[in-house]
Amino acid sequence: MFFIISQKAQKIKGVTKVIKVAIIIDGPNLLGMTTLLGKNINFNKFLKHVLHVKQNRKIVSKLVFHDILPVRGTRNGFYHVLEDFGFEIVDVPLKRYGPQNQKAYKSRTDQAITIEIMCQLKENNFDHLILVSGDSDYEFVLKVCLEAGKTVEIWATSNNIAYELRAMEADIYLFDAEKFSFLKF
Repeated sequence: MFFIISQKAQKIKGVTKVIKVAIIIDGPNLLGMTTLLGKNINFNKFLKHVLHVKQNRKIVSKLVFHDILPVRGTRNGFYHVLEDFGFEIVDVPLKRYGPQNQKAYKSRTDQAITIEIMCQLKENNFDHLILVSGDSDYEFVLKVCLEAGKTVEIWATSNNIAYELRAMEADIYLFDAEKFSFLKF
């Protein structure tokens, strides 16, 4: 796993290039991570960390994708906290499946996130993508980002990061690693 930005890419005629950063959070995946950790993630410290770990970063997009029951249309308090940190919450209706008398639903946040990343990539909205999810469903869209010359950073936990994501040429950060204990409370 590496993160290389050449001096040539960072400086154009002596002017330091600002790295545009998009942060995309898979809400259901993040909820699962915090449950496994038994602790919440301090997003104030997280945002400060991702801005200051590399110089010249500017966050241009902060999105959290959230499953929502079409009939209820409500969010839990977890998402309101993220809104307080400037994240835009994207409600993704759960898909109902199975017989009419059963209440079985399937999450579609992975699909919505993949489409969002592709749209932002097409518009060249970011140079660096931070994805908070360990889900293997993002393997192909992240490969497209890397092939397009973007850098990718994945935040997950050791228990929920897929092998396919670990094998990518992306920076991998684990919330449960001791060096990131300051991000939990």
